[in-house]
Amino acid sequence: MKDRVLNPIISFLTVVLVLLACEVGLRAFKNEFSVKNFLVEHIDLFRSAYPVQYNADLGWIPKPGTSGEKNIWGTQVTIREDGVRSNLTAADEGILREIAPILVVGDSFTFGDEVSDNETWPAILESYLHREVINAGVFGYGLDQTYLRAVKVLSTHKPEFLIFSFIPDDVHRCELSVRTGVSKPYFEIKQDSLFLRNIPVPPPRVPDIGRVRQILGYSFFCHKLMLHAFPNFWMHGLWEEKKAHKKGQEVACRLLQRLAEISNLNGTTLIVLVQYPADNSLADIETVKSVLACLDHEEVQIVDLHEALLSLSNHDSERYRKLFGFSHLTVDGNRFVAEILKKRIVWH
Repeated sequence: MKDRVLNPIISFLTVVLVLLACEVGLRAFKNEFSVKNFLVEHIDLFRSAYPVQYNADLGWIPKPGTSGEKNIWGTQVTIREDGVRSNLTAADEGILREIAPILVVGDSFTFGDEVSDNETWPAILESYLHREVINAGVFGYGLDQTYLRAVKVLSTHKPEFLIFSFIPDDVHRCELSVRTGVSKPYFEIKQDSLFLRNIPVPPPRVPDIGRVRQILGYSFFCHKLMLHAFPNFWMHGLWEEKKAHKKGQEVACRLLQRLAEISNLNGTTLIVLVQYPADNSLADIETVKSVLACLDHEEVQIVDLHEALLSLSNHDSERYRKLFGFSHLTVDGNRFVAEILKKRIVWH
């Protein structure tokens, strides 16, 4: 009789001790000792990627004046007080700051997901050219947000070159009013005119995640385990997307045409750079072709990396694989992009 009572208690205590050991061990290994709900921190792009700040005009921007490795990739990320990412180039590298800078806008491929400050392609391009390159890229942006960001920072920095970078998916993001659980601005075409919608952008909110996830979310071990073993349950209802229309390509065309006019009026040379993730569909390639076809190539310089990447993949597949990390560019990949841009700017 005594064993019947003790055995369940011992089993329960053993499970508790094992879970406690896993929790302490994983937190020690990851150097994570904060008390917070890790699921809430992970529920959308706004909370899960980098230190970020809500912005009523753009949706979100990197949080100004932050520095450290507390981010989704564990890399060194430094955001200057003006909200752009630092290149962390030393003063003795001879960067020429008395001439007009090069301004770069784009998404996470431009911001530099998965690499540290001095390993992004804007930072590498700065070291190649010995002139200031301002990295105003923002993770998660659609082409529409990148356009709005470009217009906002153009007047502040007055660059000689504006490099506007996008990947194929950024065109589709123009159709969304909510992406990865966060509201964003978008453009709508009505009566053959563009109208900016969702302004001011609704601030982020914490959705109802239920009592079970609310409690278990405070366990670092449970959070990591559930993400790996039961992601559909753990992330159910989160990272939502809402489509506002189906005219992403047309919106992208018109925004780039507008930006070409603005750049021309400012005396800035516009370079449209198209980057690609490791795997691309034929539909992605056609999307890019459609967008680039609407641009006047005499007013805008086009740097489409598709042919260069395809050639490298066919002739040196090992080096091609080294260009890509988990889902973005490695240091080698960023160097590849910077080398191509260097030739284009030097020969301008």
